[in-house]
Amino acid sequence: MAKTRQSSSFGPVSTYAGRVPFEENDTTKDETSDITLETRVTNLEIAVNQILVTLNDINQTLDNPTQQKPKSQPKQQAKSQPKAKLSDKDKAAQAESEKATQLGCEAVQKVLANGEQLCEADIRERAGLSQSRWLKVMKRLKEDNILMDDQNQDRKARLYSIPSHN
Repeated sequence: MAKTRQSSSFGPVSTYAGRVPFEENDTTKDETSDITLETRVTNLEIAVNQILVTLNDINQTLDNPTQQKPKSQPKQQAKSQPKAKLSDKDKAAQAESEKATQLGCEAVQKVLANGEQLCEADIRERAGLSQSRWLKVMKRLKEDNILMDDQNQDRKARLYSIPSHN
């Protein structure tokens, strides 16, 4: 089909030969298409009014920044509410994780008991710890000042040991 140029009330319209836009070609327009058009116009007017109201609210907020305080108060109230209680399953999982971390701490202390300095991978392997468990164990041992590391080396090559005064 060859493409031709038609014109409409909105200006030139590109169509395929033999076909023109609905508005120009339809000689049997009924009331339903007019109702649809009226409904569309009404919906657009409502949307435009909502946008104008929103823009007006934004302008008022920018002009009076002190009115923003009530909006921030609910956030503060939400923070001060007590935390939800843990379910029995969550408590059991937390206790199990705590126990595994404690056992990991004991395993690392046994591995390093002879005063040897080892890298992270060797300690993890000898103690039989996963990466995530090792991180929890290492954090706990450092908090308790049981595990010392050589801060002069990068993390991967860092050597860990137990201080001799323990």
